[in-house]
Amino acid sequence: MAGHIKSIVPHRGGVAPIDNNTAFFTPFDEHANDVIAGVEPVGNKYSMKFDNGRIDCSNTSAFNLTNGITIESWVYFTENAVKEMFMKTTGSYEFFQSGQSISFRTTGNTLASTTMITLNTWTHVAATFDGAIKRLYINGVLDISVSHVTPMYVESSSFLIGAYSDGRYQYKGRFSDVRVWNTALTIHEVKQSMSKLPIRDGLIG
Repeated sequence: MAGHIKSIVPHRGGVAPIDNNTAFFTPFDEHANDVIAGVEPVGNKYSMKFDNGRIDCSNTSAFNLTNGITIESWVYFTENAVKEMFMKTTGSYEFFQSGQSISFRTTGNTLASTTMITLNTWTHVAATFDGAIKRLYINGVLDISVSHVTPMYVESSSFLIGAYSDGRYQYKGRFSDVRVWNTALTIHEVKQSMSKLPIRDGLIG
């Protein structure tokens, strides 16, 4: 996906409304007849392929989170590098690739995973923050956690996928089943969501 895609509208079954003007991009799977800009088929499923591009999901209030968040996705890393995955400015929150690990930053505080992620392999990753503890999960297993009580900032910026707002740290690889929640999922809920089972309200994207 080259260039800057302002918005993306997924297949009929995967639209998750954020507000009256925005639709989102998950889950991208099991609808082999749908055609979506920036999305390519992988077998009988779909994934978002990134190669020096990004998606701007706009500055909708649904992403202005302070004390509860989960960002999760299946990822497919193709290079060992620092690359942006999902962010709402570095002062608010971001979830990024750091070599062959993942990092979750809120309010300037960064938590890095200890487990190495294999390149060119689909891996499920999740970052959560409940206002007191930040956690990182890899393939449904808690990798690391840390106490952190500083709320996330609310800033006037877009939620971005695949690169910084200035175009730096452009991700090269794939995403599938991207979900953003306005609450911190439990480990049981992360496992359920990873398996695409219904779990609870609170999905904003």
